Amino acid sequence: MLTPQQRNDLAAIRERHPNHYMSKFFLTREMWCQDAKIRATSLGLAGRPPLKVFDIGCGVPYFLLAARELGHEAEGLDMPDLVLEEAAELLGVRYTPHVIREWMPLPIPGGPFDLVTMFGVNLKCVDGQWWEWEDWVRLVQDVLGHVVAGGRFVIHPNTGPWCSELLLDATRWSAEGLPVKVTVAGLWLIFAKE
Repeated sequence: MLTPQQRNDLAAIRERHPNHYMSKFFLTREMWCQDAKIRATSLGLAGRPPLKVFDIGCGVPYFLLAARELGHEAEGLDMPDLVLEEAAELLGVRYTPHVIREWMPLPIPGGPFDLVTMFGVNLKCVDGQWWEWEDWVRLVQDVLGHVVAGGRFVIHPNTGPWCSELLLDATRWSAEGLPVKVTVAGLWLIFAKE
């Protein structure tokens, strides 16, 4: 998935920023690339006609690279960060820098999308408290506005009561009256838009 030059350049980013919070994603890049391929395959991206994919909280955008390698148009969003911007540029992936705030619409350019993903993201309010149910409902409503009919929004919550235990409740989501079929598959929350 990575060219020899990309491997070297990612290693150089880590050397320049050894204490950066994303440092582990540069150090163990091959493992994260493999994880990205598994996620892309698990989401049914292999062997499909080209889809438009958007990843919220893309970090070092290995998943987007895997989606693109499978023939899909892929872009992402994450916090404004020069190291992440450098990694996205190095990998040739479109990246929108943005801080996610409760009750604020996301800038999701280039949509609508066939698949929107959100892997391992924890979200805090401006006051430092973890997001609550209503905050997540508002985010899901917003994101679904950027998903085509028949498309999906897939969340793989980070672990802990502030996120995974709160979100992985299909019955509670179904009661929200969203125009989606809600499924919990293991640790994945899937909104399939009607």
